[in-house]
Amino acid sequence: MSQRPEITITFAQSLDGCIATSTGDSRWISSDETLRLAHELRAEADAVLVGAGTVRADNPRLTCRISGRSSPLRVVLDGRLSLPADSIVITTALETPTYVITSERAVSTQEKKVAQLTANGVRILTLPGASEGSSTSPDSLSLAAVLELLAAEGIQRLLIEGGSGIITSFLQDGLFDRLVLVTAPLIIGSGIAAVGDMGVRKLSSALRLRPTTPRLLGPDLVWELYRE
Repeated sequence: MSQRPEITITFAQSLDGCIATSTGDSRWISSDETLRLAHELRAEADAVLVGAGTVRADNPRLTCRISGRSSPLRVVLDGRLSLPADSIVITTALETPTYVITSERAVSTQEKKVAQLTANGVRILTLPGASEGSSTSPDSLSLAAVLELLAAEGIQRLLIEGGSGIITSFLQDGLFDRLVLVTAPLIIGSGIAAVGDMGVRKLSSALRLRPTTPRLLGPDLVWELYRE
């Protein structure tokens, strides 16, 4: 990959590493104080990226709601064009610029969905199917191609908010510069893990990060970590 944006991954998890309950309930794991931090991170970014699964599950707005601060461009990875047309990110695309990155095949076979999205102001960017062995998002879009596409669009600072499959893919392939991790003082049990299987079978293969001093923000612990 010739170039990519500077990437921050952020998520809030329970003490036992879950970002939601087994039913998908995730509002809100973090406190009011760390919810504000999430909006500050959005204000610092040129674009915020999530997967289609997060949009289907949480229907987020993905805007910065701090007075006087601007919202980032919203980017949704949706290789199958499975986004509901009434999703908030779709219906508010004329207010906050929104890109959907999908596959050439999805565009060629779902003309009605394409028309719905573009009528709402969504810009659709297409990529060919990922080649065998390449690093992909959960719906098989090449991560390298996604990042090259965003860099070509002038995106210099990219914030990745999830979900679990997206987070895992970017972490596994080292496609990030900073991780801002919020840990809330609650235990969920058998919920949805923040990070899935990264293929680590020995600790020597684990992803090790360089931490700065963690801080309490309200009741939550905030870690800011960097790639070694």
